[in-house]
Amino acid sequence: MQIEWFLRHLNQFCLKYHIAKANKTSYHSLCKFDQTNFLVLNDAEAESMARYETIKKASCIPGMPKESAIRRLVKQKRCPGWYSGSRFYVNVDMLLEQLDRQSREAVADQEGA
Repeated sequence: MQIEWFLRHLNQFCLKYHIAKANKTSYHSLCKFDQTNFLVLNDAEAESMARYETIKKASCIPGMPKESAIRRLVKQKRCPGWYSGSRFYVNVDMLLEQLDRQSREAVADQEGA
């Protein structure tokens, strides 16, 4: 449980760092730190942050497609996420919503035909 909490907060730390870097602002202006210089996030902030995973880790999440299918979506520029160097980070929540929406549209098209 502690490891999951740590990884979730580390993921948010990396996201805020990249946002600050992209906006050319100070990272410290986006974050609150406690006396030991640890990032402080309340549960509402933690839950509202998007979840980003590498392609390999994202493919292990229940409900996600196989790694090869995610890589194909990335190559077609249809997968939500961003690059950090040569590594692609998938926005897991947005991809699940996208796949759900596409499957509902396919079912609606079949029923309408």
